[in-house]
Amino acid sequence: MILRQKFNYFEVKHHRGKPYLFAKLNKVTAHISWSDGTLFDERLFNKLIDNELDNKIHALWEESRQTLSTKSVYCGGGSSGSMYFVTPALAMNIYRLVTKCFLNTLKAMERSGNIGKSPLEWSA
Repeated sequence: MILRQKFNYFEVKHHRGKPYLFAKLNKVTAHISWSDGTLFDERLFNKLIDNELDNKIHALWEESRQTLSTKSVYCGGGSSGSMYFVTPALAMNIYRLVTKCFLNTLKAMERSGNIGKSPLEWSA
């Protein structure tokens, strides 16, 4: 099964790109990757992203470590990362967590009024 979170509403409304979230689930293993994608305002996105995202993902990784294959890989930090050869359950947990965090961050970007501005022009 392939899962893609498209975040199309943001691209259609602001024409400023969108983040990326993709997961491929098989019966035994899964692969998932996420990033700020094609966002023009990736610096604002990274500034507003929940600092806890990386900690939560790392905690889920550590909790699941005993059940993972020796081929399992986690690479990540900030608003981007990936996991390969993990359990489908872990991939779904990460998918839900990243979706929620990215949606909240996109809404915060809209509320900030800083979309399309340089960092020097950002309001507090």
